[in-house]
Amino acid sequence: MGPLSPPDKRFPLRGNVGFGPLKTAHTSRVMESEEVLEGTNRCDRQLAVVSQLISESDFLDENEKTSVESGDVTETIILKYFEGATVELAIQDCPKVLQRDITSMFMNMPKKKITVITITQKTQNDMSAWNQHVEEERDKLLQNFITTATEICHLLRANSIWCDFIDPSSGQPFFSQYTNHTLFETDDRYNNLGFHIEDLGCCKVITHKKWGSHIFVGSIFTDVNKQHPVLKKLLLNSKV
Repeated sequence: MGPLSPPDKRFPLRGNVGFGPLKTAHTSRVMESEEVLEGTNRCDRQLAVVSQLISESDFLDENEKTSVESGDVTETIILKYFEGATVELAIQDCPKVLQRDITSMFMNMPKKKITVITITQKTQNDMSAWNQHVEEERDKLLQNFITTATEICHLLRANSIWCDFIDPSSGQPFFSQYTNHTLFETDDRYNNLGFHIEDLGCCKVITHKKWGSHIFVGSIFTDVNKQHPVLKKLLLNSKV
């Protein structure tokens, strides 16, 4: 080792003697004890990541951000984030006509029933028009969706659940390999998900029953059923 080298923690006793298997067993017990004392599991730790994202957003007031940053994270805080952001989250079984099409988009998608999570963000600007303000708002909401959808997918994948989402800017799956198939938010297939696609002649626009064309829509696809505890923990009662 040499006198200037840091001591090897595997051999803490005089003469560079260690505990062998006993040290490994002790470490394992300590880790298990910490998890029991903290009351955490893989799902809770992933929710903490989502909460960190929320704490850095513009949708909570300073007192709520302080609560999140101090570790007082609850489902109420997460749902308040969505409510304050005027966001609607809808979970529904994937319509058969759409599932048949997306099979060619997600190359690694399991051959089973799929659930769709749509995240609709209310916009200040009318998305049927196009100007500098609309473009800037779309860019901001695009980043909001991608960041949130990524964290939700990481949460589901951490619980051995397949999921992926469509990048609204390209119409392509975010995690899966590239294909020639796309699904943009003005695609007529969104008519099957509770939206209405209006053809304005020069372009198409997606509309919401409550917010009209003042919306930005993104979608997540997963093979877990909508009653799964992980989905319910994140999304139950989150509609505004």
